[in-house]
Order: sequence, then C-alpha cells, then structure tokens
Amino acid sequence: MNTLAPTRSAGRSLGLLVLVLCLLGTIAVLVWPLILAPLQDLCVASNTVAANRCLTAPNKLLAAISAIAAFPAILILERLWPADRSQDSWSPGFLVDFIWFCLAPVFFVVLIIPIEDGLRWIYGSFLGLGKFVLIDSLPIALQIMIVALLSDFLSWVAHVVRHKSSFVWEFHKVHHAQKQLNYFSTARVHPIDELAIVVVRFLPFAMLDANVAVPAFAVWRSVARVYAMYTHSNIRTNMGPLKYILVTPQSHRIHHSTLPEHRDKNFANIFSIWDFMFGTQVLDFEAYPDTGVEDKNFPHPKRGSSLRELLGSYVRMFVYPIRSLLK
Repeated sequence: MNTLAPTRSAGRSLGLLVLVLCLLGTIAVLVWPLILAPLQDLCVASNTVAANRCLTAPNKLLAAISAIAAFPAILILERLWPADRSQDSWSPGFLVDFIWFCLAPVFFVVLIIPIEDGLRWIYGSFLGLGKFVLIDSLPIALQIMIVALLSDFLSWVAHVVRHKSSFVWEFHKVHHAQKQLNYFSTARVHPIDELAIVVVRFLPFAMLDANVAVPAFAVWRSVARVYAMYTHSNIRTNMGPLKYILVTPQSHRIHHSTLPEHRDKNFANIFSIWDFMFGTQVLDFEAYPDTGVEDKNFPHPKRGSSLRELLGSYVRMFVYPIRSLLK
C-alpha cells in the first residue's frame, strides 16, 4: 500500500491551484495600473459606509498577488540549489503553509485592516504624525528610503519582542515550528502574532504626505512580503557580499535553527544591518541547520495526509498556542 498517495493527491490538487494562481497573479501584476481604478470604483459602489478605505484596500491585494506571481522563479531556484535536498517541493509542510497563505486574507480583512485604520487615526489625531514635517524638505525618493529603513528597523524590534515575550512566543512558535521551510512559510503567522507587529508597521509611513504614503506603503509591503518569502525558501545561498546588507535564505534559516547556539539570532526581516549593529548576527555563513522548535506535542502534518487531514493540521496549529496558554 502506498502511504504517500494521499499526500501526492493533495499535492497535485493544491499544486494545480498554485500554478493557476501564479498565472493569474502574473497577469494581475502586469495590468495592475489599468485595473486599480475600476477596483476602487467597485469597492466604493459596494461599500459606501467606508468608501475612504476603498482608495487603499485594492492596493493591499498587491502583496499577495506579487507573491503568487514570483513563486515559479523561487520553485526553480529551490530545484537548482536546495538547502535541504531531501525536502520535497510539495512536502506536507509546504501544503499546510499554502493553506495558511490562502486563509490569511480572511483574518487580514476581519482583524488587521480595522486595527490599522484605528492606529492610523490615533497616529494622526493624537500623536500628530500626520503633520510630521521633519523630512518634508527632502526629495520624495529619499523620504521613502528613510521611512522604509525605519519601518524595517521597527519590524526588527517587534521581532525581538515576539521572541522575548513568553505570551507572544506561544503564537510566534507556530511560525517557527516549520521543519520544512518553504516559500509560503512566511504566511504561517497566527493573527495574534501578526498583531505584535501591526502596531509599528505603518508608523514610519505616517511621516509622509498621504498621497505619497499610501502608494509607498503598498509597494513596500509587496516588496517586503515577496523578499521575506524568498528568504524562507529552501534555497542554498548566502548571496555573497550582499549578506552584510540584506537577509539571505541562509541567514534566515539560522534564525529558524534547532541548534541552541542559533537561538534568538538573525532577527532581521529585510536588512541584515540591524543584527550586525546589535550583535545578534551569526557569523557562520555556510551553515544550513535543521529547523523547527523543541516541542514534541506540536501538531505537525504527517506524510500521507489527505487534503482534509492537512486542513485539520491547520486548525490544530491555529488553536495550539491558545490551548498551551490555558494549561
């Protein structure tokens, strides 16, 4: 009896969906400037109560669309230069992470967007950041560069907090438990874990004029999302001299390592300079360790799982940190 048949069947089903989405995502990225205005008009027509949100909501789709469009290139790189040669491209871990990716927009719309809107109002109304003019005199490109760096640094700070806070770590552990790092592992983030960074993610962009901040943040979110998915991929590269500036698949694999000497290291998301500055960078640039967490009870998906069982693994992962905290 072939115990891998259910997983292969589930892999083929989800794999076909991935390929279709890749095609649609590539088309959407290419025609995005043409379809943005109609999407905004459609949003306003169907949501007159919150019409102001419709000016920015379609741009929030760009990150997910860009991520899907970039996947074929990453899949080729994983095949040519795999960090773990024994890892199947359609591994159980990959399939569950793809489910996380598909369902993440639900929590984003229900939870994250309203909180971002509330924070944006607080920043502008009480902190006065909407009128912050410290960098107004600088060229627009330089303004965007400054706030992108600041946003990445604050994400580094938030990442440190997610590891050091025992409460938040239980939710962040869902992300770190992955033994089969892959392109969609970035999406395996519990909504409570996501809240730990949403508070600071938009803050630097509030320093810009609204007509600059909205598109700049949309583009930065897309670039950061795709780059983070690249650094989570099963690719063997430290990117040579660029590793001193940018996070690499090798350096981020160290962050997910099971080895004690790698614990709480390499926190950076895009720019590795923060880890070098604060002494949290591991200087072994050739190590490709196993990944995961020391928790034998974590509900990993099993080889041979059907699509229904993979969905069950997703549900068990979602509730696992809550059950752990209630024990």
